[in-house]
Amino acid sequence: MSGIGEASLVVGLVSSTIAIFETAQEIYEAASDTSGLPKKLRIVAEQIPLVHNALSLAKQNINAKSVTEEALRSAKPVLQQCEKSAASVKHIFDKTIPAKDAPRVERIRKAVGLKMKSNKAKEYMEEIFKSMELLAQNQVFQDAEALEDIKAAIEQLTNVTDEEEQPQFVHSGAGAINANTGGGTQENYSNSGPGIQYNAEKQFFGRDQGKESS
Repeated sequence: MSGIGEASLVVGLVSSTIAIFETAQEIYEAASDTSGLPKKLRIVAEQIPLVHNALSLAKQNINAKSVTEEALRSAKPVLQQCEKSAASVKHIFDKTIPAKDAPRVERIRKAVGLKMKSNKAKEYMEEIFKSMELLAQNQVFQDAEALEDIKAAIEQLTNVTDEEEQPQFVHSGAGAINANTGGGTQENYSNSGPGIQYNAEKQFFGRDQGKESS
């Protein structure tokens, strides 16, 4: 394939990947509330502009004929994989992020397996940023600031952990409630009203205290 043909193919891959990410970003921004989404999914969405910037720089360099034919050949399989990973991220966003006007049934359906899907989105995004590193190494784009941002994004994705939410125990009456979220026996009891506090581990349902045997 000629250099012009190779360049056109690579530019097409770049443009396609950018378009996929733009759609993913639109899905995320159309959500009524993203605060309830897993942290990994939110970070992936926040990092999309970094990928967009790197790909835009690559496209500019290729169009300016600043990229060698050898670099273009090396970039093609990298960008093909990047395009697939971007499509996977968009698919996860589409399947997990409800729109503002989404009915309750759809919200419940999309919440199923959300944690697992957010883990996959994180993995795909890590692959994409590593692809961006390869493109920079092959001088498909040359921007020190963009490369530093990419390295920082990879580190952030590598270190991000799932948010562990403490179980919430709610009761509608007055008084305190104590919950043991770890192992062992719950030994803290609180009784704010009249009556007897029972230990749920060793309950005895006999006569109330204070009443004489008949």
